Amino acid sequence: MTIGIITMHRVPNMGSVLQAYALQHTINQLGYRATIIDYVFPQKKLIPLHIRALRWGLDLLKGRPNHKKRGKLNEFISSHLFLTRKYNNAEELKADPPIFDIYCTGSDQVWNPMHIGNDMTFFLDFVPDSSPKISYASSFALDSIPKEYYSRFSSYLSKYTSITVREDSGINIIRTLINKNVLSVCDPTLLLKNEEWLSLADHKTHPIKGAYILVYIVGYMYNPRPAVYRIINEVKKGIGIPVYFFDGGVSDLVNGFTHLIKGVGPYDLIYYIKNASFVITDSFHGSVFSTLFSIPMIALINDKNRDSRITDLRRNVNGDRSLIPYDKVLCFNHDYQTYYNCDPLLVERLRFDSISTLQRIIDDASAHLNSNSLGE
Repeated sequence: MTIGIITMHRVPNMGSVLQAYALQHTINQLGYRATIIDYVFPQKKLIPLHIRALRWGLDLLKGRPNHKKRGKLNEFISSHLFLTRKYNNAEELKADPPIFDIYCTGSDQVWNPMHIGNDMTFFLDFVPDSSPKISYASSFALDSIPKEYYSRFSSYLSKYTSITVREDSGINIIRTLINKNVLSVCDPTLLLKNEEWLSLADHKTHPIKGAYILVYIVGYMYNPRPAVYRIINEVKKGIGIPVYFFDGGVSDLVNGFTHLIKGVGPYDLIYYIKNASFVITDSFHGSVFSTLFSIPMIALINDKNRDSRITDLRRNVNGDRSLIPYDKVLCFNHDYQTYYNCDPLLVERLRFDSISTLQRIIDDASAHLNSNSLGE
């Protein structure tokens, strides 16, 4: 049986690439043939030519770390994702859609109206109504959506055979829109065991000698700098080991942090988190891999603009104490190995339950497919 997955796998984000790989890999392990629909999701923000030229020049002066990062992302995609032909826009996809037995909306912020706007591709609007449609860990990444999206979203969601989401807030949003049972499952990256992820990164030679604190700040929903430097310095003082900034920038250098890891890619994210003594991050997938590898961490949150993905994840695995507002004056707990960690047994249970749910919704879609075939 073939399953086509639509997700955000070509945005310049390591977590997006890794979650796409994880879902495809897991579905294949369950005995199906999964393929990523190679839709190149257009970025909403059009950057002026002179700004792009300035960024290119600065990247060149710094040794082209952003160029190297894009190269590593593309290398991972070409090496590990099974793709359809490339679709450069929604019109191309509607004109010549790929044929699968089941269609699946994958994870990431595929239903976040702030990102997708009026592009309903991730609601499978290019798929015939008769084809089974499922979603796995699809995310709104919001506590609520603007009312102007209610009608459009509910129309497409009602056509799904089964819906699973990544946050409890997503369940509430869908129940507001349609009368359908909705389940919460973990992000696809949590479906793989540690050794499966480490097999992707075991070829790397560790360039850092000794223990270190890893800081990974993406700043996609808010900018925690410079307030976050107070937290970083408190952790550094409490543990007494160097701080390394994963994909760090000029602001970090100006504020006295000289250890920057540049030109990074998906393999690097896995490797540097696994080998860290402590992680400080505002990244959802930074939080995911810290959780997977049981690394003590601080998950930076913004009380005014909270990423429900991070808070739901850490609460589900008894890691609430790692949720720290980025602008808080931190009183560092020196029992950090346990205080800022999570329960690995709960991580295992979350993985098991989510894989079981994935199998069940595929079974339901398959039954729907067979009933349609009998009716023809």
